[in-house]
Amino acid sequence: MHNDFPSELANLIHHNYGGNALFMVTIVRDIAKRSLIVQNRGTWTLGAPIQDIYFGIPETFQQSLDTEFETIKPGRTAGS
Repeated sequence: MHNDFPSELANLIHHNYGGNALFMVTIVRDIAKRSLIVQNRGTWTLGAPIQDIYFGIPETFQQSLDTEFETIKPGRTAGS
């Protein structure tokens, strides 16, 4: 897949999560779910101005965990 993201997006995500892959995946899933990034004709691009994406990124570890836990279905266990 191709993307047309400005370098500011990668810098923003990396700055907030220090390169931690788990948190970066969580935030990318979250901003995609909220259509702040979108796929159009096989290319990922911003769905909103970078300033709007900045305000959509959780600032704390707890907010990141809360976002991740919201995606887990009740009753689901590891490996299922």
